[in-house]
Order: sequence, then C-alpha cells, then structure tokens
Amino acid sequence: MSNSFEEVRRYMLSTLAKYPMRPLPESELDILYDKYDEEELIAATQYLIAKGMIDPRAVQEYIDGTDIDADYLILTADGYDIATGDALGYEISAVTVKLHSNTLQHLDSIIKASNLKEDEKQKLLAQLKEKGAEHILTRCIDLTLSNAKTAGLMLMQYLQNM
Repeated sequence: MSNSFEEVRRYMLSTLAKYPMRPLPESELDILYDKYDEEELIAATQYLIAKGMIDPRAVQEYIDGTDIDADYLILTADGYDIATGDALGYEISAVTVKLHSNTLQHLDSIIKASNLKEDEKQKLLAQLKEKGAEHILTRCIDLTLSNAKTAGLMLMQYLQNM
C-alpha cells in the first residue's frame, strides 16, 4: 500500500476525534493497520506527536523495532481542536491585542513618510481607512511571521537604534 502521507494523517486524526480524550480502541487500531502500512502509520503518528497533537508515548521503541501503543494513541486537547475545527479551543487560545486610539493616525503618518510611490501610498491609505488598523496590523504580523529571519534582523536593528 502506498498512501499519501497527508491522507494517512487526516484519516488518523478523524478516527481519533471519534474518541475525545480517550485512547483509540484496539479494534480501531486494527482497522488502521488493515487500511495502511505499518510504516505509514508509525510515520504519521510520529508527525502528529511532533506537532503536539497526540500523546508522545503513542510510539514506543523496542529492541526489535518501533510500535504504536494503543493505550497512548490519544489526541491532546490541541489535537482534538484541530481535528474537529473546534472554535472553543481557538477562542481559549486566542490573544487579544488592544490598539491605542492614535494607532490609525500613526500608521497614516508612517505610510505618508514612506518611500513608496504616490499611488501605492494612496492605495494603502484607502485600505487603512476602509479596513481599519486591526486588519493592516494583522496583515503586517502575517508577513512578519512568514519572513521571520528578515523580521528578526530588522527588529534587532531597531532595538540597537533605540
């Protein structure tokens, strides 16, 4: 059997989600073994463990090889939230950022003082007014996280110049 790694992970998550905060019954593990190759299941389990979605004791190393321990094949709370798309879990782990009332004006000033072309400045200012500072700052955070190395260097330079 050769299944895509993603398919095995998704099937495993959906199967485990049927048993919230409980170990997977042996009968369900047998079904997984019937459906997928042992190596695929172990790799998927190790991946989900590395992501913090399954109890780390679910994969055991023995002298004669690696095996899945059904007693510990259980979703963590985060794993359950992700497997089920549980909004409550996302609400609990959400972070609220409060903006000062002058943030919009400050962003407006930064855009106007930037070395962008005039049409680009106008486009950004229009988006700022239309969508608000929260949207623009969220987008900036997204871009920063996707370019973490560059952002880290810029932050270090900023801190040195303070």
